[in-house]
Amino acid sequence: MKRNLFKKLKKALIIIISIILIGCLGLFAIAQRKHERVSLSGKEAIEDIKGNNALLACEYLEIMSSLYHNRIDSALYSQKVFARKYIIEELLKAGYDKQQIQKQSIYENDLFYKGKNIVLTVPGQDTSKQIIVAAHYDSDGDNDNLSGVSLLLATAVGLRGESLPVTVKYIFFDAEEIGALGSKYYVKCLTEEEKRSILYMINMDTIAFGDYCNIYGGNYNKQTFEVTATEPYFLAMKRAEELGFNVYGTDYLNGYFEKNKKGPELDNRGVFTNPWTRENPSPANFIVSSPCAYPASDADSFDKAGIAYIMFDSTNWYAAGKSITETSYSVYYDTIDQNIGLNGKIMNTNYDNLKYLEENFPGRAAEHFNIFSQILSSLILKPQ
Repeated sequence: MKRNLFKKLKKALIIIISIILIGCLGLFAIAQRKHERVSLSGKEAIEDIKGNNALLACEYLEIMSSLYHNRIDSALYSQKVFARKYIIEELLKAGYDKQQIQKQSIYENDLFYKGKNIVLTVPGQDTSKQIIVAAHYDSDGDNDNLSGVSLLLATAVGLRGESLPVTVKYIFFDAEEIGALGSKYYVKCLTEEEKRSILYMINMDTIAFGDYCNIYGGNYNKQTFEVTATEPYFLAMKRAEELGFNVYGTDYLNGYFEKNKKGPELDNRGVFTNPWTRENPSPANFIVSSPCAYPASDADSFDKAGIAYIMFDSTNWYAAGKSITETSYSVYYDTIDQNIGLNGKIMNTNYDNLKYLEENFPGRAAEHFNIFSQILSSLILKPQ
């Protein structure tokens, strides 16, 4: 009887191991599955000038969307791991040294989180000062946030070999979607001297397909309602003007909605910002005053630590969806058109894929990359 029991247990163990192996192979196959590659339109209109890496950003967005669309931890070998490997390989191919690239493990409450930040350090002429340029690479959307990753990677590759005035750290943050753990941990590890050396950080999140190209900056005090630390924001807007873009800042937008009952007309060379002020707040959910960003994404980790930031996104602050909700008139609606996505919302939905986005916003990714790339390079090459 013992021998029969042993045989049954052995057989059951073999079955269990087989199921586990088949499951692992299935998860691996899911992680490796390739998606259709979508070619972005409008690339012929990208300006061929120094510092504009928009065309390369389009190429990266197309490639990574087709290979690494689901950058989440649902599979044993998730596409996020492969995306991380791809980013590092592209940096090495561009000529950066292995010693310049750090894979920073993330800890939360002293517990190890299996994600990793990718940090590329490029020394500048003045190494006592630095700027940080960042985008998060986790998530399962192409606009959120392969768009930011694509421009970040294209800029690091495109500016390889340039003499930089100050040290630049290009950071691909992990775990933004689960509480910005990657950026919080990075900031936690900074020394006070390192914090003082940072002129500002630039964060890029969902920049390709929304209605407006937006730039934000500033610290909002909820007690006094004052907005401070706006110098980097105004520098970014100044660089935009120098490049010939049309700037619609707080002064222009303050009260615009109250007067016109809608947002400004779209402008393919326009740079906008948060329109809501204390004098003219949003119809719902007033959280921060212009030109501050909504307190989310990785910029918020730096802001809370007293480090100034600039943030790029492309959302529509004038969209309410079909009814006023906690996300109305904030950064959570990409477009005013309620027939697109979930009542105009694309991020964090299954509509956030390149094919759907290109069908509804043909040429917009190239248009936005053309704007943001030039401003980003200008800030890196002239950071003060």
